[in-house]
Amino acid sequence: MEADSFRTASWYIAATIFLSSIIFASFFTMEEPERKVVKAKNAAATFFGNDQLMIIFFLTLLQQMCLCVFVGYQNYFAITIQDVPSDSDILFFIQIPWLVVSLLTYTFFHLIIKYTSRKQIFIFSTLLILLSFLTLYAMHSTSRLNMLALSFLMCLLSLGFCLSQASTTVMTADCIDYGEFKFGCRSECMNFSIQIMSAKFGSLFAMVFAAQGSAYASLFTSKGLDENLFFNSVNICTLIVCVCSISMIVIYANYYKLHGSFFENILNAINHFGNNRDNSAKSNINTIRYALDENSVIYNLKAQSVDEIIHVLTDRLSLVRAINSKHDFLNAIKAKMDQNPAGIAHGIAIPHARGSFVNRSAIAVASLSKPINCGALDNKPCDLFFLIAVPDDGNSHISILANLSLMLSEPGFADKLRRAGSSEEITKRLILCEKKLFK
Repeated sequence: MEADSFRTASWYIAATIFLSSIIFASFFTMEEPERKVVKAKNAAATFFGNDQLMIIFFLTLLQQMCLCVFVGYQNYFAITIQDVPSDSDILFFIQIPWLVVSLLTYTFFHLIIKYTSRKQIFIFSTLLILLSFLTLYAMHSTSRLNMLALSFLMCLLSLGFCLSQASTTVMTADCIDYGEFKFGCRSECMNFSIQIMSAKFGSLFAMVFAAQGSAYASLFTSKGLDENLFFNSVNICTLIVCVCSISMIVIYANYYKLHGSFFENILNAINHFGNNRDNSAKSNINTIRYALDENSVIYNLKAQSVDEIIHVLTDRLSLVRAINSKHDFLNAIKAKMDQNPAGIAHGIAIPHARGSFVNRSAIAVASLSKPINCGALDNKPCDLFFLIAVPDDGNSHISILANLSLMLSEPGFADKLRRAGSSEEITKRLILCEKKLFK
């Protein structure tokens, strides 16, 4: 574009965004629940204490660096095609397909996630970005790049970036529940503000490189193509995308834990129990400790069926006087299991029930000598059983399931319970883990 045309178009776009924002703010209405005022100190603790949110911050930072660097450098690849495409060719063969793929990816993301897992989608999207860009770079370096190949690879890159961005948004939403479980405080606005802030920082870093690339680009028109500068800029772009993509996979695989069927099923169980979210941070502290009695913990239980395990653990809950009617409690457990199987995932089963037949919140735990199939979605037999009984008070079920889910999501903790050598050791490890997690 001519400078004047570009400036005029920019003003029109800015005016349109500004006016549409004013209209939206004027007419948008929504009933929102009353928000609890949180002190700055507590907000900082909620932010810095949410380790998973910190991971999302760095993942989004790297993701946006990849995206913005690539967008800043994409025209370099078009320039090296033997028959340099015209503006209309770039629009119809590159930009429009990119936009269409992006729109379709965002539109059908919720369907894609139903047939796979969040972890698989995120890793696949990052690998797709990395491999597509390396293919693009290889074809460019060997002078084999043509318009059709460029268009196809741009679509693959668009698919990868959109899946990645949608995934990090879902992860941010999960961090809201994680923060609530850990601190008893929901902070939707803060979580998504952190995501936006990391995206802006990523854009900022990327623009430093893109601006340098633009300086190189000016040489194309003033002095012709300076091949050394050109290839240096493309090499820098390639290096950044590769380093950021690989770093994303390493960080996600090693440190992010709110993925997979276990955490998803726990969230579903909590949502099925109810939507009361008024519990304070203090109500979460030591929830497991006060619900756990050493007499209701069984080490190396020998059982042949799920029903047998539940009957044995129910007897223990009755022994410690946590329930006042074994018959009603067993019927409630059976009704729950008719809706959802006892097995969650990763060899863990958490059958649960609440009602007037429960005197106080309690957990019965069993490690099995031989794993038993409990209908878990990952088809893994279960060797750790947590039978939960809670009164119908609208709050206890959230605290216990939340705390237990966070504890069992800790890397390696479930295996520590499996390696325990006695009921006393299982009890001790559960209490110490909760104390450490909610210190």
